[in-house]
Amino acid sequence: MKHFPTIPFLAVPLVLFPRDGGAPGGEDAAALLDAHRAGLGTPAALAALGVVEIKGKVVFERFPGTGSFSSVYAPGGASRVEALFEGSPPSRRCTNGEVYWMTGTGGTEIKKGWAAAADVRLFGFGRLRSWRELYARAEYVGEAQVLGRACHELRLHPKSPEQLGIGPIPGEEPPVPDTWWLDRDSKDLVRVAAYATVSGAGWQRLLFDDSDWRPVAGVRFPHHCRMTFGPPDRPIEIRFDTESVDVNAKVPANLFQPGDQVFAELMRAHQKEPKKDPRFKVEERKTLNAASVRVRCKPEQLQEQLATIFPEVMGYLQRERLTPLEAPFARYHSCGAEVDLEAGIPVSEKVQGSGRIQASILPGGDVVTGMHVGPYRELSRAHEALAKWLERAGRTAAGAPWEVYWTDPGLQRDPAKWRTEIVQPIAPGPGTAPQGSGRRTAMDARRGGGDPESEAGSAADPDLARLQKFIGIWKVRGGPGGPEGQISFEWLEGGHFMIQRIDLVHGTRVIKGIEVIGHERKFGSDSKSPDLTSRVYDNMGNTLDYTWEVGDDTLAIWGGQKGSPVVFRGRFSEDRNTFTGAWEWPGGGFETTGTRIAALSGFGR
Repeated sequence: MKHFPTIPFLAVPLVLFPRDGGAPGGEDAAALLDAHRAGLGTPAALAALGVVEIKGKVVFERFPGTGSFSSVYAPGGASRVEALFEGSPPSRRCTNGEVYWMTGTGGTEIKKGWAAAADVRLFGFGRLRSWRELYARAEYVGEAQVLGRACHELRLHPKSPEQLGIGPIPGEEPPVPDTWWLDRDSKDLVRVAAYATVSGAGWQRLLFDDSDWRPVAGVRFPHHCRMTFGPPDRPIEIRFDTESVDVNAKVPANLFQPGDQVFAELMRAHQKEPKKDPRFKVEERKTLNAASVRVRCKPEQLQEQLATIFPEVMGYLQRERLTPLEAPFARYHSCGAEVDLEAGIPVSEKVQGSGRIQASILPGGDVVTGMHVGPYRELSRAHEALAKWLERAGRTAAGAPWEVYWTDPGLQRDPAKWRTEIVQPIAPGPGTAPQGSGRRTAMDARRGGGDPESEAGSAADPDLARLQKFIGIWKVRGGPGGPEGQISFEWLEGGHFMIQRIDLVHGTRVIKGIEVIGHERKFGSDSKSPDLTSRVYDNMGNTLDYTWEVGDDTLAIWGGQKGSPVVFRGRFSEDRNTFTGAWEWPGGGFETTGTRIAALSGFGR
């Protein structure tokens, strides 16, 4: 296979296209926005703003009682907005200037791409940043009545993530432009409409109605704000009433630093990438009935064909009241100057067909399956890896492969998280399973299964040999913000894995746990991970994965996979009884030193 398509038919566009603004009417959008800014305060007063801290009460419509909110905006961009309401988890939207995150009813989310860029604008509104810092351009739309006031309506096109110094998400579409409404006479900001992500609710169109502008240290801030989002027939309304504004606030140095939940999400985002290793395995599948359309087309027409076929098949299933059994699939019966393409949806019973929709089957029997995680444009690499796997395993393809699209890009906008299963029917194999097939029986395992590593041990593995320097008990001392306590290392019997035991105090928290370090090898497989990996189990119920790289006198530990933004880098002393280094993450970190205080004989050596 040389060409595999993207799947636009699955995308339900999140954003809407803005309406035509029509003739400007002689008004200049930039001049109006500059007039609004001039009304906030003199350039000197605006430039003198230090750390801005705003506190007050929050009222959540349809919920009894009153909560509280605190918004803190630092000059360099670090920001923290928090709302506390009885009966609900704290809602936080934060950045330390490099990492953007949100916690609330939807759990913890690390923002990237346009979602992070949207937060830059939301934080910018709170700190009264210039519109020119946040937007690439502005357009005049016309006049409108908003909250009973005559307003100028302006359309503002946000700066891209790259322009704001934020890493983009490949293939991500920009959101609809923001809209501002300025009072026609005073040029005060009356309303802002902006798209942003909301914890537990995904992308939403947020309406901010600002009022009661009062001066603080020569700068005017709104003291009442109403935020509205959600469906038009059942909108959610939250009111923020400001009680205090401090324009030179003193806040803790670590106020903007990520917490444990955010670190865990940063590491999960950099776990081993399945898209680089589909983990092919042999399975036995049942035959599936399907409704499909089969066409011949040029490779460059695949996208157009699939965008037409899938809605057509889904419409047929709805008319016939047939139940989809699995996600949509595309099967490539042949590829070349022309592609023999079949695309459809598995169903629970045989179909009659209508027009070009035909009854079809996905064959059962032995198949090789693998899961590609990532953009569709990278699927060709997964198919190339499948061909190599079949060659190594001595298995033969028996029929055309197909792809199953388990992720709807309209619901999951990050292409790095799209899941596509590859299925390749194969001819019956010999009596014993092929290498790497995963079909190792329990009897094989009990009698050794001919696994040469289980007999030879791991003494010849250079990565494991370099772990030997850790054996012993170590005293750990952290720099400012770091943990202190004791750790120890010993070999698990057999010598394939090292065990670290953790007993540390980090701030007010006691952290106890164990870490298993070695080369990962799935049960029944003869291959192991090329990198040293580990998993930590701690007293708070967390499991954390790491990747280790140990040199003769250097050490690197990544949270997740290599390249993670959470990483420890250190160096051993000449006698190997001390290591010094630092944990780093975007916008923060701490130094740490370990000193060996006792030796252990360990196991398996």
